[in-house]
Amino acid sequence: MFCGKCGKEHLESATFCGKCGANVGAQKPAQMPSQNPTLNQTQNPVQVPFQPPIQNQGHNPIHRPYSPPNNQPPKKKKGGMLIGICVLLVLIISAGAVWALFLQNEDEVPASEVGIVATPAPAQPTAPTPEPGATGEDVEAVMEITNYDSFDITLLNNIISNRTNLENVSVAVLNLNTREIHITANGDSIFVAAGFYAPLYSMAIANDSTLRQTAEAMMTTMDNTSANTLIDRLGGFAEVNGLLRNLGFTGTTFARNFGDTAASGQGRENFTTAREAAQILAEIYDGGSYWRMNVDLTRDGVSLPSGVTIHAHRGLGIGDSYNVFSVIVASSAQYAVVILTDDLGQTRAVPIVSELLANIAEQIG
Repeated sequence: MFCGKCGKEHLESATFCGKCGANVGAQKPAQMPSQNPTLNQTQNPVQVPFQPPIQNQGHNPIHRPYSPPNNQPPKKKKGGMLIGICVLLVLIISAGAVWALFLQNEDEVPASEVGIVATPAPAQPTAPTPEPGATGEDVEAVMEITNYDSFDITLLNNIISNRTNLENVSVAVLNLNTREIHITANGDSIFVAAGFYAPLYSMAIANDSTLRQTAEAMMTTMDNTSANTLIDRLGGFAEVNGLLRNLGFTGTTFARNFGDTAASGQGRENFTTAREAAQILAEIYDGGSYWRMNVDLTRDGVSLPSGVTIHAHRGLGIGDSYNVFSVIVASSAQYAVVILTDDLGQTRAVPIVSELLANIAEQIG
């Protein structure tokens, strides 16, 4: 049987043409020409076999069996991913433009100001207005905080120079409200720190809570045994001095136990300056323990001024020193006042201390 489309011969049982793929299943078999010449030509004409067309010699396509179409759904386009990438690029470019604008604004600082850090002069505090409805206590508190003192330290220098050499006495007056400090001519000079228990108290409370009871006993009674115990528990003189240096107190050092006059005679001594001593007393004041300083200076012959309350420690018995470490509470403010003396002894120092305290009370009262 031959294909009715291309003329290729194929088996009787074939369904599709093996050459062109045409459906030949329903095609009747082509009749071969009769070999009997006696047959009536009109009744049974000779059928000429189908001649396939001559193919172009330059093109010989390969025909494959017919395959049904693939009904799988078409693949989705990747347009969504491309849109996301474009949006991300736009955001990155926008952020870069904003950053470039920021850098441009930074570079607009005048050249004269580049690398120069201005240090403004400390401004005097302005008195704030009490809030509406404030009580009398509130108004008093505002006025107390803004009471910036105008202490005249030259008056103290005059008192000292009228009675002895300026190098024999050092005074510091620190306003505990504003932290403004005033010192006499040698307020930063090193003096023997007889009677100065405050540094040990501050370090003991800050570094070891188990030492509180010993520290409080020392501050209340000026007990030398308690002071020496604190030195040992804090690690000895080297450790104590290291702690002081870390706090910025380089002029305050310890090299002997309290009450050890023999060590003092051998050159091992405790030292401080009026400025640093006042600053350390400010820490005692901030901690609320200044009231434990309750030595009665009048028993040494010191005349105390009226109108103020003085919480004090004093030191004597080491060389010719007589020292007063005090917190003075006045009506308008509180002050840490330190008076250190040398080469005077108690007898000569007491009148100077009395006059200095009177002048200080008058200025701050």
